[in-house]
Amino acid sequence: MIAAAILLALTAMQAPFTGMRPTRQPGQVMLYRDAPCPRGEGNDVLVCSRPLTVPGARALRQYAGCVAARHRTESRALLALPPETPAARDRMQWLMRQRSGCAPPGRLSVSAILLQGALAEALVRDRPPRLDPARPLRARDEADQMGLCLIAAAPEQVRTLLSSVPGDTAETDAFAALRPRLDACLSAGLVIRLHPRVLRAMLALSAYRLSARDEG
Repeated sequence: MIAAAILLALTAMQAPFTGMRPTRQPGQVMLYRDAPCPRGEGNDVLVCSRPLTVPGARALRQYAGCVAARHRTESRALLALPPETPAARDRMQWLMRQRSGCAPPGRLSVSAILLQGALAEALVRDRPPRLDPARPLRARDEADQMGLCLIAAAPEQVRTLLSSVPGDTAETDAFAALRPRLDACLSAGLVIRLHPRVLRAMLALSAYRLSARDEG
């Protein structure tokens, strides 16, 4: 069983992403472990999840892979929408109602951002996105800006993370390698308290946008 609740409130970015690391002063990203959401301070952006077990994350990965394979067109339509919007939630609910034999035993309850991230992972797995400075991709929000920035700064680590099985050493090592780069990929003065599973979902969604753009 997966129980996840997300509060996602990120500032929209106006400038297109050019594939280069930002030159502005960094913000601050705080990763925390599977525990109740920390209490935000001041104007902190809180991106958090209730405890998500490793078996739960693996079940979500398997489920999303099955859904992406059996409902590819519908999954792509969902991922074309910004996360956590009413339209995205409606499409996600439609996908989850399909009797496709993908659901694991028991009850699967998951937040929109984590499911969209898992679907994105399934569609880009083992196909790392190509960054082309000559074809800038406009970031649609701060999460996307951070994701695109990390893909530009550490493409191999992002590829390793998105192809890893949750809870494996490869995932742990990839998170550790990305951690020093997080602050530089966030806007100055912004603080995000971020669950690692949500970070992985954000990176998957940004990677998918790049792949979808390259596929036309």
